[in-house]
Amino acid sequence: MKGYTLIELIIYVAVLGLIAVAFGSLTISIAGSTGRTSGSANLEESLHMVMEQLADSFAVSNIVQFPSAGASDSYLALINAETFEITSFGLSGATIVRGVNGFASTTISDPSVTITTLSFVHRNTIGRRDHVGVYLVGRTDREGGNALEIPITTSFVTAN
Repeated sequence: MKGYTLIELIIYVAVLGLIAVAFGSLTISIAGSTGRTSGSANLEESLHMVMEQLADSFAVSNIVQFPSAGASDSYLALINAETFEITSFGLSGATIVRGVNGFASTTISDPSVTITTLSFVHRNTIGRRDHVGVYLVGRTDREGGNALEIPITTSFVTAN
């Protein structure tokens, strides 16, 4: 009699089942970590784009105007003394907005990212150059209800 016995077939099916379960859990684990990594990368990219716009404005500005005492430190105006252009940055709800010469503000942060903190600190003035610290925290919600938060701290120097 040729063929397989019932016990051999049951063992064969059980081994294939274990291999399929292991492969499936590995695939799910890899897919989950890829989602977390891409969410982190998207958040970081969005925050760095905001910082680049701040850096560009600082590079051409000569004067930094901070809010008056007691006002929020999440607002900053940069003034180019040569062109008299005033560029302002501030936190509006959960997004960062940029205004130029008092005209309508445009949102410069990614709408899918929640900005939880934007803080400007005047560190010091050396000569005619202002050193300003910037603290920015962005948050994005991931699948499963987990939030990812990334803080960025840097400082900028105005032009002469």
